[in-house]
Amino acid sequence: MPTRARLLLAAVMAAMAVALTAVAPASAAPTACKSSDLRYSFNPGGPKTFGVFNLRQTATTCKVARYVAKEFGRKYESTGKLPKRAGGFAIFGYTSGPQQVTIKATAGRKVVRFRYVVANG
Repeated sequence: MPTRARLLLAAVMAAMAVALTAVAPASAAPTACKSSDLRYSFNPGGPKTFGVFNLRQTATTCKVARYVAKEFGRKYESTGKLPKRAGGFAIFGYTSGPQQVTIKATAGRKVVRFRYVVANG
């Protein structure tokens, strides 16, 4: 193979490799967000053992994740039913223990996950 053809082939292969790595999606790792102020106590002055715990987000910001969790809590506490949407996110949840619901909220690639503990007394 002539030298010119080899160089052209090498350049094309290098361009394809760069294009493929640019197209491959970056796997975003979940980031933990502060949720302590989204909790409440059963009795005034008691420990804050109910509300949002383990708040994590992927491909969005903690501000958005906190908004979604707060809206979820507001809707869930007022109706007693698992809402289908909160803060523009679709809600998927399942009971993960006594008085606990594990939530996955999605909007496209954006994902918010948290555990919501409900006071039943």
